[in-house]
Amino acid sequence: MRTGAHDIELLVSPSCPNAAAARAVLAECLDRLSLSIPVRERVGEYPSPTILVDGIDVMTGARGAPRLQACRLDVPTTARVLAALTGRPFVPHSSPGLDRSHDRDASS
Repeated sequence: MRTGAHDIELLVSPSCPNAAAARAVLAECLDRLSLSIPVRERVGEYPSPTILVDGIDVMTGARGAPRLQACRLDVPTTARVLAALTGRPFVPHSSPGLDRSHDRDASS
């Protein structure tokens, strides 16, 4: 496995029902890229779950996360985490009337 220079954080609020899914997506992406990078998990008042790669929210592209305990509707996806880890922009596959931006395998 390669080690990387990325700083990765998983921000979750207590009892977040989507935390396990976000952990699994992150682990899958790191494994797929053969990266061995420590993930710092923080529990607190965050939009949950949030994955930050080098301080950038993989879903919004914004730096950091507001101090606000809330359940996110835009749960981190494999395609967006892979894009953040590889430094490539996320480009959703699109068809008229079909939103595939949340597909787990949209990047493959």
